[in-house]
Amino acid sequence: MYYHIDLNLAEFWGNVQAWHTDGFLTAEEGTYKREEALFHFTDNVFIRTEEQEIWAEDVHYNRNNNSGILRRNVQVRDTTQQVLVLGDRLDFRREPDWGQVTEDPVFITWEIDRETGKTDTLFMRADTLRIFTSTYGDMDSLERVRAFERQDIPERKKPQGPTDTLVSPDSTSIPAADPGKIQESASPKAVKDTVTDPTSIAAASYFRADSADIQSFLAKTDSMLHAAVQHLGDSLFNTMEVHFFYGYKNVKVYKSDLQSVCDSMVFNSIDSVLRQYGRPVLWNEESQLSADSIQFRFSRDSLYRVDLLSKAFLISQEEVTFFHQIKSDIMFAHIRGNDIYRFDAVKNAKALFYIPEDSIITSLNIKECEEMSVMLKDRRAERITYKKSVKSDMIPLYELKKDQERLGDFNWRAEERPGDRYAITSRGIRDATPRPETACKEPLFPFTLKYFPTVHALPSTLRTGVTIDAVKELNRRETENKINPFIPLQEFPAGSRDKAEDQIPGTTKEKQPIPFNARRVTPVLQRKQLQVQEVK
Repeated sequence: MYYHIDLNLAEFWGNVQAWHTDGFLTAEEGTYKREEALFHFTDNVFIRTEEQEIWAEDVHYNRNNNSGILRRNVQVRDTTQQVLVLGDRLDFRREPDWGQVTEDPVFITWEIDRETGKTDTLFMRADTLRIFTSTYGDMDSLERVRAFERQDIPERKKPQGPTDTLVSPDSTSIPAADPGKIQESASPKAVKDTVTDPTSIAAASYFRADSADIQSFLAKTDSMLHAAVQHLGDSLFNTMEVHFFYGYKNVKVYKSDLQSVCDSMVFNSIDSVLRQYGRPVLWNEESQLSADSIQFRFSRDSLYRVDLLSKAFLISQEEVTFFHQIKSDIMFAHIRGNDIYRFDAVKNAKALFYIPEDSIITSLNIKECEEMSVMLKDRRAERITYKKSVKSDMIPLYELKKDQERLGDFNWRAEERPGDRYAITSRGIRDATPRPETACKEPLFPFTLKYFPTVHALPSTLRTGVTIDAVKELNRRETENKINPFIPLQEFPAGSRDKAEDQIPGTTKEKQPIPFNARRVTPVLQRKQLQVQEVK
């Protein structure tokens, strides 16, 4: 270590180890500018705190404003949650908390199946990932109003009077019952041909897989942001914390049973709604869902509804050239216990179902109505209800025209679908590092502990009896050496001890006895003794 007095600059070279009250650091090189309170560490920098493990090749930290920059091969592991953040640049500051990852950032979270022990990992990337904390009073007023509007969830009203459920004759359905006896939902027998609707079943399977994954992802993200914010009353409302998570530009998500792309992703803890914008699309197995925007709604960390807003479109591939399709202005997937139990297509609903006979597709069923509802049980379509202005038609495949095979705005975007985790990132992941006390033992500094107890604060990550060890070491040294720094020592000329110790055995000159409490007289020691005498 070098300290330049004229520059107030300290330099650290080789195997740098540092302890602080809330963590531990290692690096190969470093500097500290005392006047600016700036730290700079380079080459294989590792930082461990109570909740995080951090790697980088270049770390800048400003002690005055608690801000810093991490560069090159950055990895942040949250040890309390199964979460990783990767990138080549991470800017951060404290109070309020704000962090931004750029230059190929990646967010990773994983779950371990308790029954099988298998690990399933979710990878997400964007051009920029940002996590920050604000207060309700500091939020933009328009964003605040919109957040509370999204928070309000109106109950769906039942239609007045009888509905048009399967009123129109359909060559593929059983004739409708007496109109006077028509109920809100058709009976299972009346819709026998729709019970095994492949598109509805595909939609159910999709949301079953998606709900649990998105719920886990947001629960962990929100946990990193200090959990959901609750309404605290008018007196505290302006100062309550609001937590945000943003993904900007080219957002991609990959999981073994879920993939997604969009332009941007936003989440805040006021409305607990994860929103996707910019041509968002979701895939699960053979199904694709898209809309102008998609919202995942949470309540108490549980996903209860997924909204596809404006130009909602569901496509399920049956064969290479055949696609089941449902289209409407808005779609809702209602979820209970991580399972979808109801699926609604609202306003201008249209559907194309390819009908197989003996495993061979022979015809196309076309449906049009104002609203379509699918009730599910055990992830299977149990009942389908068509409401208001129902139209139905069946066309044999040999009579099908080219323009009848697709609904308007059909867009199968398979080429955009992430195929594996390497479509998100090719970065390697560092293994978890053992606790620092197993590899690097903190110096005890027993005299500092004795005479400066408030300065020598013990790192909370190393509370393994180091204080007791330091006290024992202090007592041992004082007992063996019988040295009291406040009592003037017998003077022993500098260098004489070395000459006595270097004496060659067998020579006529014998070793001179060294006083038991003698220490080398140095300028520093002399100054300390003078200070003690002045105090006395």
